[in-house]
Parts: sequence; structure tokens; C-alpha cells
Amino acid sequence: ETAQEHYAFDGSDVWSMFHSYAFDVSVFEMWGALAHGGTLVVVPREVTRSPEEFLDLLVEQRVTVL
Repeated sequence: ETAQEHYAFDGSDVWSMFHSYAFDVSVFEMWGALAHGGTLVVVPREVTRSPEEFLDLLVEQRVTVL
């Protein structure tokens, strides 16, 4: 079973890329968005250090997939 079948990702989804490119989770964050035609929001490093700023970014960008 693929993530697409289980979660029904599609082109309307907005994904956050929170993790470093050097971390394996970033592969799912980046390619998940691109493979399903979604939008990828790259979270700036300084925002990853501030829960308040991160929440503001998620709301502002209308992120649907963390």
C-alpha cells in the first residue's frame, strides 16, 4: 500500500519541508510534494527554532501536510 492510497495526497496539498536535506525524512517531505503535484514550503532554519514562527508559517502558507 502506498502513501497515496492511504492518505490520498494530491495537487491541492501544501507540504512543509522542515528537516535538513541531510536527514532521511527530508526525502519524503520533498519528493512527496513533487510526486503528487503539491506545493513545497521550505521552512527557513531560524523558523525551525521558534514554535510560534513555525505555526505562523504553517497558517500563512496553508500547509496541509507536515
